[in-house]
Parts: sequence; structure tokens; C-alpha cells
Amino acid sequence: MNRTLHLVVPLLLAATYATFHLVSVASAPDETQWDLDTYYYAAQAYDQGLSPYKKSSLSKMAGEKVGLRFFYSPVVLPVLRGLTLFSKDTLHVVCLVFKVVALGLLLLLWMNMGVPRSQRGWFVLFALLAFDSTIFIDVHTGNISLFEQLLFWTAVALFLKNQVRWFLAIVVLLATVKLTPIVFLALPLAVHGRKQLRGVVLAALAFLAVEGLAALASPQLFSDFVSNFSGLGETGMVNPCLYSITREVGIYLSLPHAFPFLSYEFLALGMGVAWFVTARTVPKHESNRQWRTFFFVLTLALMLPRLKDYSYILVILPAFWFLVAPRMTWVAGLLLLLVCLPGPHGHWPGFATLGEYFPQYLVWFVLVAIWGYVVLHKPRIETTD
Repeated sequence: MNRTLHLVVPLLLAATYATFHLVSVASAPDETQWDLDTYYYAAQAYDQGLSPYKKSSLSKMAGEKVGLRFFYSPVVLPVLRGLTLFSKDTLHVVCLVFKVVALGLLLLLWMNMGVPRSQRGWFVLFALLAFDSTIFIDVHTGNISLFEQLLFWTAVALFLKNQVRWFLAIVVLLATVKLTPIVFLALPLAVHGRKQLRGVVLAALAFLAVEGLAALASPQLFSDFVSNFSGLGETGMVNPCLYSITREVGIYLSLPHAFPFLSYEFLALGMGVAWFVTARTVPKHESNRQWRTFFFVLTLALMLPRLKDYSYILVILPAFWFLVAPRMTWVAGLLLLLVCLPGPHGHWPGFATLGEYFPQYLVWFVLVAIWGYVVLHKPRIETTD
């Protein structure tokens, strides 16, 4: 009976919370899924021979001024053209339905990657609340992060089963859409060492070849794509990452322009060294592969120069696994609570105004605390066959 309650109660709470968000998105199509609208206008612009990387083209398709840019590689544009088969309103509904399916598949995948059976109900609730409800930030904005993470964690699951080639292939596929996943080509090297170097190099060359062919096929489109990188300078709660923090500190203290980049490099290097020193104490034994993999994902997330609010989906499973799976402590319990608290976005029902009182970078500092906990409180590591 007690075991049933530990499953049913959190799942009912999770279903109620998810329903609140899904209804709020579905009932306000003009105020939500704005990233999806940008994809739609970009597809229309490309279909009509215009550059989707120019705001003027997007505004022409929308019939009004569009504030967001389209940032994805020209490689995806032929596929994206399929969005024009739908009206914008229909596309909103279709996307929301697919998001629900993707979320369900992602939760099932995660639960089979080390979540204790007795904790799976609470894990589902944790996943929906974690990092200022990062999952529902993605749902509200209409970004593709949820689909991206479903593919990424499928790749990680394959990696943990020694299917390294499939992992590399999926990462390259993801990187042709969003460039950031390309850094995860380093994962096989981090976990297995130099014996995976050849496969990683070939994967990197494949990625460069795809982008190079895109540049040759349409030099102007590729040039417009690259020029849009200057618009990736968000800070604050929409991009709570290390580089954003160093930029804001530099601006607040009126420091030289080189300070943000140099301080970011110094701090990121420090995290990399801390990862290396910590990982060296964990033998490259098969039973330790999941620990080394999750710790690498957690560390790299902290080091990334860009980590949008909806991109924190990436660290939901590693955060829970490190805090709950090995052994539960009062410090881990406190960190679990901090992860689930409403942050700057204030997505909890009735708590919208709380966002004004939370630090803009709360989720990043909570992630740092979890990372520090892992470094200082490593789980018991098996070292023998």
C-alpha cells in the first residue's frame, strides 16, 4: 500500500501540474510558442526564396514586426519547409501534441537509465518542476529543446550500451540543427580515453563536411546564418550560464571589454581541471561508465557559454541521479528542494510575482551546488569486475 502511494501521489501531482501548463499554452495560442512561430515564418520565407535569417523576411511573412531571429543551420531549411503544409494555428496544436508524446517518451527513457524503481513516481514530479520548470519553459516558448533532448538521451542510452558509433551519429545530426551539441563529441574521449579518438575525429569531420556543403550550396544563406550569431547575446533568466554572468559582472563594474571572455575562460578552465582531477579518481571500469558520463554532462553544462532556460532539460536526469540514486543525504535533500523551487520565471500556479524576488541566475547556482556536491561526495565506486 505504501509503495502504491509513493507512485500514485506524485504521479497525480505531476499530471495536475502538467495539465495546468498544457491548458495555459493551448488556450493562449497568440501569446505562447513564439519560437515555433519564428520557425514557421522562416519556412515560409525560405519557400518563397527569401532569406529566413533576416528579420525583414520574417516580418513580411508574419504581416507584422517580428522580434526574434532564426538561428538554425541552412541544412535544416529543406526539412523545415514541411511546416508550411499547416496553418499556424494547426501547427501550434500539432506541435503541442508531439511535445506531450516526446515528454512521455523522454520520461520513460530516463526512468530506465538508473532511476530506482521505488523513486520513479517522485522522479516524474521532480522532472516537471526542476530548474524553474525548464520542461514547460520549452513548451511555452515552442522551442525544439524537448525533441532535441529526447534524441540526445537516446544517444546517451546507446552510448552506455557501448553503441558509440550510434551516439556519435546522433550528436552530429543534432549539431546540424543546433550547433551546441557538437561539444558532446568529447564524451567518448572523457569516458573511454584515446581509443575513441578516431571515431570522434571522423564524426567531427562529418559535421564540418555537412556544414561545408551547405555553405557551398548557398553561400549567401550561409553568410546570413553566420551573421546572426551576433544576436545570441541574451543574459539574465533567459540564458542563465557562466558567460552571461561574467558579462553582467563586467558591465556592472565597468570593467574592460576583455574581462567577460577572459574571466569566463579562467572559470571554465577551472571547472575542466576539477572534472579531470575528480574523474581520474574514478577508474575507467564498465560499472563506473554511468557515473563518468553523467558527471561529464553536468560539468559541460556548467561550462557552456550559452545555456538557455529551456536547455536545463539536459541536466534533469544527472541531477536526480547524483542526489538520489547512490545514497540520500540531508544535503542532497536540500538540493532537491532548491531544484524544485519556482525561480525567476515563476511558473508555479499563483506564484507569478515571485519571479521578481529570485536571482536571475538561481538555476545556474543551484546547478553549481549540485556539481560541487558530486565533487565532494562521490558515490561508492566499484573498481573490480
